[in-house]
Amino acid sequence: MRRRVLIAAAVLMTVVSCGGKEAVRERALTQEEADRLASVMFMNHEKQGATFELTTSFTSTGDTLSMQGIIDWVNHRGRAVVSARGQEEGVAEVVWAQSVILERRPGLDAMLASTGHPGARYIARPPDPKNRQLDRAVAVLTGLASSVRDNGILILQKAGSAFMRTDTWRGKSVEVLRFGTQNRFWLEKGTDTLRRFDGNAAAGSAPIIIDFTEFGTRSIAPPPSAMVVAVDSVRDLYSSVTSG
Repeated sequence: MRRRVLIAAAVLMTVVSCGGKEAVRERALTQEEADRLASVMFMNHEKQGATFELTTSFTSTGDTLSMQGIIDWVNHRGRAVVSARGQEEGVAEVVWAQSVILERRPGLDAMLASTGHPGARYIARPPDPKNRQLDRAVAVLTGLASSVRDNGILILQKAGSAFMRTDTWRGKSVEVLRFGTQNRFWLEKGTDTLRRFDGNAAAGSAPIIIDFTEFGTRSIAPPPSAMVVAVDSVRDLYSSVTSG
């Protein structure tokens, strides 16, 4: 029996020495890591904008949503192509500013024309992150930048904050740091560059992943006014394909 144990131990040591990865245990943040985490949203604002890919799901309904586009963090604007199943199905594109969401729904083009809005391609409405899955995703994305740097000491004091692990993101070495219990930030190793945000709603029912592939100024012009119709002008039509 002792000989078997020794052989097994020798085999294990050989596997590890040949490139096997030893598990890294979750641990408390260091002050340096907390300071980097405190700088993430401020640095996003300093970089002004980014190209992103977003996916989210809603476990209670089975709905899914994906977005690929660009964001201007300084002017609170963004634009993305959309693919969805469930509540947001039918939305092909979204353009947003601080106080308006513009939806592009190709399936409504003919109906918009028949109700007196020829050429209209976008429906403008107020943001509703409480009830609309699309708007919640936009709010999370927009909220990942701030003109004010956070306090690293307060991050250290936040229950649940931790160093989780090292990992690889699209060939880049990253460190996964958690703020609180819900939000994980994938930072390029040794920097405050955010490559992935991985979060969830407090109830754990809406996981969201946002990848940032490039950073820099993004100019996002709104569609021509002739292509935009206010939701109140087509309320009945809009309500027929959404919950409101």
